Amino acid sequence: MPSLKVAAGLIFFSALMVCGTASAKTVLIEEESQSISGKLEYFEDEAGQFKAAELLNNPTAFKFRPVETEVPNFGFSSSVFWFRLKLRNTLEASKFVLDIGYPLLDKVTVYRKHPDRLEAYQSGDQVPFEKRYRPSRTINFGLDLPSGEEAELLFKLETEGSTQFPLMVYTEKDFGDYNMRSNLGFGLYYGVLIIMFIFNLLLFISLREFNHVVFAAFLFFYTMTQLSINGFAFQYLWPESTYWGNASALLFMCIAGGNCVWFTKRFLKTVVEWMPRLDGALHWTRLILFVSAPFALIAPYDVMVIFVIFGIFLMIGTCFISGLEGVKVGYGPATYFLAAWSCFLLGTFLFAFKTAGVFPSNVLTDNGMQIGSVVLITLITLALADHFREIKVEVERSHRETMSLKDRLTNELEAKLQIFSGIAHQLTNPLNYLNSGVERLGEEIGRIRESTDSIFEDTSKAAKPKVSQDNLEHSFQRCDETMRDLKRGTLRASTVVDEMRGMSGVDGKVSQTMPLELVVSEAFERLKDDLGIK
Repeated sequence: MPSLKVAAGLIFFSALMVCGTASAKTVLIEEESQSISGKLEYFEDEAGQFKAAELLNNPTAFKFRPVETEVPNFGFSSSVFWFRLKLRNTLEASKFVLDIGYPLLDKVTVYRKHPDRLEAYQSGDQVPFEKRYRPSRTINFGLDLPSGEEAELLFKLETEGSTQFPLMVYTEKDFGDYNMRSNLGFGLYYGVLIIMFIFNLLLFISLREFNHVVFAAFLFFYTMTQLSINGFAFQYLWPESTYWGNASALLFMCIAGGNCVWFTKRFLKTVVEWMPRLDGALHWTRLILFVSAPFALIAPYDVMVIFVIFGIFLMIGTCFISGLEGVKVGYGPATYFLAAWSCFLLGTFLFAFKTAGVFPSNVLTDNGMQIGSVVLITLITLALADHFREIKVEVERSHRETMSLKDRLTNELEAKLQIFSGIAHQLTNPLNYLNSGVERLGEEIGRIRESTDSIFEDTSKAAKPKVSQDNLEHSFQRCDETMRDLKRGTLRASTVVDEMRGMSGVDGKVSQTMPLELVVSEAFERLKDDLGIK
């Protein structure tokens, strides 16, 4: 008999494990703000075929199980999840707010069972914002529960994204205080991002350094990503556009990631140019993220979110390795860069794995990207400052080398001009003798012509003297042509010598004003000489 009782007890216990509990567990509201997500029981409806009335009226037919973590997180799933609990109010307050701290859930419907009816309310980022109980970035519902009474609640969760359900219960007053503190913190955070965005644009205008434009683009789209993830974009920018509100987070995330990789490639240009494989990895990662951005608007959300997370992991790997290689080769700004992106990518890593259901939801994983981005902005600012210091040192070094080269070339030019001037000086005296000789030769030829003319003056009618006179006249003409050629040559040589002396600066600045027709005539004569035309 004892063995039969033990066997019956085991069978009964196994039946309880299979069927789950028959009714929801009662949770006491003992504080003005209280987390109740860890006390929920859930049921996974894989086909999404059940109705709320079925689960409430026949609870023993469904396998509700207690959640195993403080915040239920089932990663990416196409199933519909049902959560149930009973709340008993032990406070004097009677008005409460049920708040779900993950704004990216598509649809959440809360059912409250009354003796004679079933009350239902719906909210989420696929429901117009005006349907929310309180105008808050998070999904919330109102709950009227007088002191000492109970409310049996059933939540239906439908979403294509990450399935997580951080549920809090607040009194009306405490919810308002919580919202005010939360908005103040987020306001300071977004204020820093916006200030850094404007600051980098101003630096670009001042310095014309394109890295600031890329970093400003990253800050802008990262800010838009955070606004979408945290629910502020849906609250303030597009409260009626549920489709855009759902897809915009992935769109902004792709563009922000692409700009992140682009900034890495440009900032560490001196490093990645020597590593073709790393440069190629950065190029293709950036291309994948940018090309994926428009598909976030047309592709199924559950497919795109997996693809985007894969792209973000590629971004994490390539940026981290790039910074590590920069540190290895001794590039100064890479130290700040590696520290900055390590903190930011660690925060992104925690948030992505929390979204995928690998890590639990807590303060660190929920706010990992915000914490990492604040560290990122601070260290990247220091990295840019160090980068400018490196540029300044390089510019100063280049300036010193340029001035040294200028001095060396100046000295060489002066030495060559001295040689040039010496040659011109040495040519001057021979040309002077040549000019004097030409002048004397011309005078002698003139006197010979006069003497010859006087000899043949009385015999001009005789035949032989006439022939001799013609021959001499022909010879004199050739002598005249030779004289003209000699004068032209000596004049040209003298001009060249004057130009050489003027260019060398030995005689000071040599310049004179010449009529335009004389310049043209001189150029024409030089051209004729060069072509051999008489």
